[in-house]
Amino acid sequence: MSDISDKSVVRWAVCGLGSISHAFMRAASKVENARVTACVSSSKERAEAFKQRYGLEAAYTYDEFLTSNGADAVYVCTNMNDHVKNTVAFLKAGFPVLCEKAFALTVAEAEEMFAAARTADKLVMEAMWTRFIPCTEKLLEVIHAGEIGKITSMTGAMIGIFTNKKHRVFDKARGGGTMLDLMVYNAAYSHFLKGAPESVSAKGVVQNGVDTDCTITLTYADGTKALLRSSSTAKPLKFGFVIEGENGKIKIPHFHWGTGFKVFKNGRLLPKHYRFPFPDFTYEIKHFNALLLAGATESPLMSEAVTVAVMGVLEEANRQLGVEF
Repeated sequence: MSDISDKSVVRWAVCGLGSISHAFMRAASKVENARVTACVSSSKERAEAFKQRYGLEAAYTYDEFLTSNGADAVYVCTNMNDHVKNTVAFLKAGFPVLCEKAFALTVAEAEEMFAAARTADKLVMEAMWTRFIPCTEKLLEVIHAGEIGKITSMTGAMIGIFTNKKHRVFDKARGGGTMLDLMVYNAAYSHFLKGAPESVSAKGVVQNGVDTDCTITLTYADGTKALLRSSSTAKPLKFGFVIEGENGKIKIPHFHWGTGFKVFKNGRLLPKHYRFPFPDFTYEIKHFNALLLAGATESPLMSEAVTVAVMGVLEEANRQLGVEF
């Protein structure tokens, strides 16, 4: 891998050529200092097809890429069971890595990935895109300004319906379960707002070794509680987050997408509107690129401490449900 300290454009390789990779391609095309030049797959044929679709410079197998100079950074969006293997291999080969959420299956895997980054002196960051979007940034600004006073409780829901029973969310071998696929949004959002909880309590439904429905209660040192729900089978669909404060509350429909939120005081909706266009991955790509071009080895927004803390919540909840990876 080449030194990018004297460059203004980051050359990206995409690893994991499923549906999420296409979202990354669309977003990267809008970022001025990002260019996807290569793709990586266990299948040379699949990599070549992806290369042709997007007009990339190169298509690699893993072994080919690890000894190449084909990119300045790698976006990993393989199945979660492969995150640690892929990320550690790329870091050891000298490539900075942006790895999709959930970052890993366990805290131990996450720590292994960050340890590999420190050894290689390379940047690695969890691609929790919700943290970087304008809606989340504005929400945190409103919260920190004391608009609703001290937070007293939070509720979050990520309830989807996966009709295809062969989807990875039902497959333990691919890191399935709503915990790592959906609850991760709730847990990460709670961490953005309140940090790490003092205790975690979980209950839910487990089928074929993974949860299909889960409710988590987080309790914080100051008494604040967060009630979080995720499901792959429940109806109706529901995605939202509500923050209750001493002086009001904030409702964020589709909080993981971040198209806006409403602030209430004394039961009345405030007239100010907080609305945002539907976002994409451009914000996390811009953040990562800026860190990379500045020579940084850790994100101040999605740091090792944040990722490991959130993974700790998910792992403890899985443990209580009897799910082990």
